[in-house]
Formats: sequence, C-alpha cells, structure tokens
Amino acid sequence: MAASRCGRWGRAAGFSLVELLVALLLFSVAIAGLTQAQLAGKRAVIEAYRRDVALALGRDLLERIRANPAGAANYSATADTSPAPPPTDCRVSDCGPIDLAAWDTWHWHAALAGAAEIRRGTAAGGLPGARACVAVNAGLVRVAVLWRGSRGAQRPLASPCPAEPAGLYDAPGEAPGSARLRRQLVLFAWVGSP
Repeated sequence: MAASRCGRWGRAAGFSLVELLVALLLFSVAIAGLTQAQLAGKRAVIEAYRRDVALALGRDLLERIRANPAGAANYSATADTSPAPPPTDCRVSDCGPIDLAAWDTWHWHAALAGAAEIRRGTAAGGLPGARACVAVNAGLVRVAVLWRGSRGAQRPLASPCPAEPAGLYDAPGEAPGSARLRRQLVLFAWVGSP
C-alpha cells in the first residue's frame, strides 16, 4: 500500500491561496479603517488647537481693553491684516489711552496673523484666514475672532464681522457665499467706565 503525502486527514497542511487572499483583504480593510480614524483624529486635534488659539487671542484683547478702560472706544475695529505700526512705541514712552489702544491693537493683530512665530521669513503662527472685529458699546465689549477651518460646517452661523471678503471661507466646489469653512469665536465682557 502506498503512503499518502497528505497526512492523516487527506488534505495538505498549510494555507491555500484563497485563504491567504481573504486574510490579506481583511488586513487591508482594517489598516484602511485605522488610517481613516487616525486622520479624523488629527483633524479634530488641529481644529481644537485653532479654537484654543482663538480663545487665547480673544481673552488677551479683552484683558488689554480692561487694562485701558479710558481708551476702550478706540479698540473698535475690523481688520483682515495687521494695521500699520502706531507712531508711539509704548514700550519706551508713556502713552495715553488712545496711543495705548493703537499699540495694543497693532500687537494683537500681529499675533492674530502669526507674527509671534516666524519660519523662513514668514509668519507661521496664528490662524489661517484670520479676521477679527471688536465692538464697544456703552462698556460692553464684543471680540469676534474668525478663521478658516479645514472641513465644512453643516450650517455656519452668520458672521459677527461686517464686510467679510467674498469667498474667504467658501469650501471648494461650494456656492459663493456659503462660508462653510468659517469658524468663529465671540467673547463678551463688561469693561465699564474709566
């Protein structure tokens, strides 16, 4: 009687090509799912970081206004970029409330544009597509910080800042004016009278 090469059960030992392909397919699907989860987590961390930067910048300006209540009305502005440097350098000379407001506003808008972190001669900090507007009304201060997010929002809120540049926050392929990429943070504080 001839000896069988297949062993006791009549089958060859090991994996068949079909089993190997099924295992490879399952492994590929699992890796693709983990990659998508990693990317979604990274996007969420970036969005949270940007919101944290906006909150820190908004609080910074509110504290500057609280420290200068006599010049509070001079902080009202809307800007897309940093204003021109003020004529008085408040680090080396005494400034009145108006000059201090101009100095604070200039520094704050530079921080908003990312001037605190420079890479290869370009501002690398700040927020993408950053805009800000400040309104002071009888001691009530509203600071709004807007920036460009990485993913579209379902129903974006109306902008608290007037005269938003066209298309700045529109997602690619969206109708003009959709502003689905706009993120905003609005802070209120009571400054009172000087």
